[in-house]
Amino acid sequence: ALTARHHYDVVSREYGSLAQRLDHIDIRAHSLTSPFADNQMRRQWEEVRDRFLNLHDHVDSFSHLSASSPDKAFLSHATELDDAAETTTRVSYAEANIDSLFRLEHGDETVRRTELAALREDVIAAQLEIGESGSELSQRLRGIERRADELSASASSPSFMDQFVVLLGDYRLALAQLQEQRFSDVKPASELAAPAIYDRNYRPGYGYHGFVPFWTLSTWHSSNVQANEATQSSSTNSSFSSGFSGAGGSSSF
Repeated sequence: ALTARHHYDVVSREYGSLAQRLDHIDIRAHSLTSPFADNQMRRQWEEVRDRFLNLHDHVDSFSHLSASSPDKAFLSHATELDDAAETTTRVSYAEANIDSLFRLEHGDETVRRTELAALREDVIAAQLEIGESGSELSQRLRGIERRADELSASASSPSFMDQFVVLLGDYRLALAQLQEQRFSDVKPASELAAPAIYDRNYRPGYGYHGFVPFWTLSTWHSSNVQANEATQSSSTNSSFSSGFSGAGGSSSF
């Protein structure tokens, strides 16, 4: 019941104001002109926008609830509350992410430097994973880090977005090489995907031409390793159990 009440609080706090701003968010989303605002990003926005538009009946179904309603009343609408809270939260994140991309495109130097700082931090984490300062890949990553610093120093440049797109493309290729060298040791347990426009940890450029930041790549690989170990452990236990039961019929003692 506590979870259902939390979901109710989220919807009560944000649904109404987001509904009033939805047209504005949609207009801003469709006004984006950089390559980062590609078909995939637009589909992600339209998907969560349409889900939000379809929430009306769900929200109506629990509109009689209040903070003083008994737990039983909240539990009876737990599914609708969960769906409404998730969708509302996703639209809220999408609004913030669309706004960041809009500001990035329109010359907001603070946003531009913030995004480059985040990119630089990710590049450094990738370099630490490599650990071989003299390797060709390590040198590529250091070059990308240096270019990020240079671009940050010229955040007001009219060619900023073009340079940022090229930089991210080069980083994507370097990470593909890193993935092949370091993260292809186990079978993937899930599809590798960048955070979407409606996720809290999305940043401009994520998903563009398949770009996935290093931190996502690293987390994905760790999950693959854990899944592989769990499968092997299960297989070993099953084999041990089978062998043990088969040998249980007789004893040399």
